[in-house]
Amino acid sequence: MTEESVEKPPIPPQNMKTARPTWNNLRYLFRNVHLSLIFIKDRLVKQTLKGLHDIHIAVLRLLSIPPSIYLNLAAP
Repeated sequence: MTEESVEKPPIPPQNMKTARPTWNNLRYLFRNVHLSLIFIKDRLVKQTLKGLHDIHIAVLRLLSIPPSIYLNLAAP
């Protein structure tokens, strides 16, 4: 977080600002990110990713996780 000049990101619940979010805080933050897959006869016909917002992208970057991992899920 220091490298990104982020002191305390707003992490739910109640958008508390903490310099040391717990695993439960992070899990709670991502609770409404959903991947839906629709299959017809064992063939994927549609997939959608909902609920991914700027705060999620920022947290992924802070965790050194490329946001493209999530963003690529949105495209079939």
